[in-house]
Amino acid sequence: MKTHKSYVSVTPRIVKSHAESEISIRVKYNWSVFKPEDKLIVWPREHFGYKRPCDEIDLEHMSADELRFRYRFEQEQEYMITVMRGKDILLEASIYALDPDLYGKKPYKGDLHMHSKLFDGLESPERMLASARKSGLDFIAITDHFTHFSRSDAKALQDFYPVRMVVFAGEEIEADGCALHILSIDAEETVYRDTFLNEKMLEQDHIIDKLTKRLGNINAWLGVAEDACDEAILSHLRGKARERGKRVDELRESCPEEGERLSDPYAYYSAAAAFDLIRERDGIGVMCHPLRESIKHTRMKRGGAPFETVEALLKNRRPDAYEIISRNPTEDFEANSLQEKLLGRFYHDASGMPVIGVSDAHSTEREHIYGLGRVFTMVFADSFDTKGIRDAITAGCSIAAEMLPDGTPRCHGSFRLCRLAYFLLREYYPGRDEYTSPEGVYMDALLSGQEHLRGVLQSIRDSGSPFDREWWGHLI
Repeated sequence: MKTHKSYVSVTPRIVKSHAESEISIRVKYNWSVFKPEDKLIVWPREHFGYKRPCDEIDLEHMSADELRFRYRFEQEQEYMITVMRGKDILLEASIYALDPDLYGKKPYKGDLHMHSKLFDGLESPERMLASARKSGLDFIAITDHFTHFSRSDAKALQDFYPVRMVVFAGEEIEADGCALHILSIDAEETVYRDTFLNEKMLEQDHIIDKLTKRLGNINAWLGVAEDACDEAILSHLRGKARERGKRVDELRESCPEEGERLSDPYAYYSAAAAFDLIRERDGIGVMCHPLRESIKHTRMKRGGAPFETVEALLKNRRPDAYEIISRNPTEDFEANSLQEKLLGRFYHDASGMPVIGVSDAHSTEREHIYGLGRVFTMVFADSFDTKGIRDAITAGCSIAAEMLPDGTPRCHGSFRLCRLAYFLLREYYPGRDEYTSPEGVYMDALLSGQEHLRGVLQSIRDSGSPFDREWWGHLI
């Protein structure tokens, strides 16, 4: 009878490649299983020789409840450990060997595109964060349309619950003349208000009322007195529009080869200027779902951007990252699949442009089309904070993943990182999420007024997860 892997503890599960490591297989729950006649075999999963596809290992230590052995893990790959009793398999487990550049990094799951009731979402940022934790996520960004969730807002939300999660500032924007959606992540101030204005727009009737409805207190944004007259406000708005127009013109003059052959050069340069402005304000600019919902049939109105504009922006590396998959893994499969293939036209192995996966959630309910936790980003970071996660994404140490209705994962990004991500989603995350999901339940209850759970969450955070220590002890 094969022993289920949950009955044993294998440490470490992550080892350094091209080096020898000591591995311990210990029985849990005071339950004896091993016998002197048992044999241990190591199977390299991918890099192996036909003449020697596996290695039978001499044990350094053997008892009824523990096996210890040393082995040199030559290649970066998964290694399968099999304990045999005669011709029967007693136990199977897996270990992953990583090259030094990845060995010091830890994986984190997150969602950098979701909406709240601050604009067109259904629920509060606090509820979105709690639901994200229930879904096993470690970090999020609130990215409402026309509403900047600032760095101070993000810190306040992060501090609201005593849990180890990271919250990013964010907003979802469009540039004037180009309906491509763009995420601004962690910028030090709003970008949208400086990307959509043009002087022709300001000639519309009742434009101040329209802008106030969309942007809130435009007096505060412009830095003018609350009792300023309409003409004074319009004068400041025209100044903002001229500044935006000047940025676009300067970019067009400095890089004429990028967009002048397009049928609509202005759309390209307006979007490119928006990506530049996000970087100037210390943010990450992400191209959103470029091939999804290009036609909004209910209003007979075009959405998104022309394909040639999207291609040119990618070819010229204007975005910092690319939303390769989003929303529903089944209903949006066609758009997501084409977005991946589009990226492959410009960047070999989808690794030349950093990628993310997002839910674009407008609700916390999993039954909703935008349900959290089904599509996400996995980063491999040196530290668990905004800088560590940002650096991982911009360095290309991220993949996008989606969970199909039957629980099967599908990963997108570089071959190397996807191979590691599949291993983690199969071996690490099911056990790890058993620790994080209750936190999300407690966070939800705390939000509904059960204040005594704050202490419970604090205790969980301070004590840490024994499961994480088993997996990542070399980084703690």
